[in-house]
Amino acid sequence: GPLQTACRELHEEFLGGAGDAAPELAATLFAKVSISVSSRPYVQYVFVADEADNRPLQLTAERINHGLRRQRLAFERLVASGEWWEMARSAKAAVGPEVREVRWLSLSAAISALDPKVPFVDEWQREELARCGVYWRQIPLGTIQILRQLQRLGTIAAIKAAAVESRLDRVATARLPPELPPLTAIYGGRTAQPP
Repeated sequence: GPLQTACRELHEEFLGGAGDAAPELAATLFAKVSISVSSRPYVQYVFVADEADNRPLQLTAERINHGLRRQRLAFERLVASGEWWEMARSAKAAVGPEVREVRWLSLSAAISALDPKVPFVDEWQREELARCGVYWRQIPLGTIQILRQLQRLGTIAAIKAAAVESRLDRVATARLPPELPPLTAIYGGRTAQPP
């Protein structure tokens, strides 16, 4: 399901997971939204994971960045040896780095970092995008809206209570009438509906 997919992506992109099993993240489905990318419809699942619920996973920025550095070094060795250019596309996807660095930020700092008036997160991003002929990063407006909604809720308890998953649980146990209103608009006037 969607949570297993999110765990697999976390494992592959942030933990450098190749071969071993993806961790089972304790997370709450916060929203399910429909988005369109290049005129193609997609369903995006937004999960919220409380650090306190996931302490056994030891998802520290230091641990994650160490794994990302190892993955980058392995990639650089493959490129330097010429082996990279002979690899199948699927093999490249398994070892090619997608994320450079992780930093835990407060919601306000994350929202500020995504400000459309700020062309780049840092100098490294500016240089790498310029090397590819890109001089302005794409701003994930939907992500900014989700972060603002989380910030308005204020606490992890309030966030979990407002989550789609919690709302569906309350309906299923008949504590609320079944005609729930849609979640607040997240993507430019579109609303998120319970799955």
